[in-house]
Amino acid sequence: ASFFPLGAFVHALFGAWTLSNQSLLPSDWNDMLLPFGEWFLATNTAEYEKTMKEWHLAGTEKEQAEMYWDFLGARMLDLARQGTFIITLVFTYYLAAFIVYQVYSLFLKPFVQPFLDVADEQFRKCLARRTLV
Repeated sequence: ASFFPLGAFVHALFGAWTLSNQSLLPSDWNDMLLPFGEWFLATNTAEYEKTMKEWHLAGTEKEQAEMYWDFLGARMLDLARQGTFIITLVFTYYLAAFIVYQVYSLFLKPFVQPFLDVADEQFRKCLARRTLV
């Protein structure tokens, strides 16, 4: 098995996470990604602004630790920024491919594999006949 898809997925994940950091590379919201991000994360930009403001005003690490999951959700909404449009699409593609592969491997393969084996055998027979002619 090749580790390339996993490496590409992790690379896209870290790239999107870094490029979406507003302290490093500020950018506006992307009009196409923002509605999907708000729907998927069940939040909105007002909640994002509130969470980020509370995070930056938190005085101690303990306060930040208590609100870490809220901060993480807000940071995930940052993936809907203009500066991360392409890398977010790449990340989403790899995430979808990973989910499809896992569903196939864990649930569908026992049912589909016999049909694939028959199709492969017929394809090889067809190729063998063509090389003889």
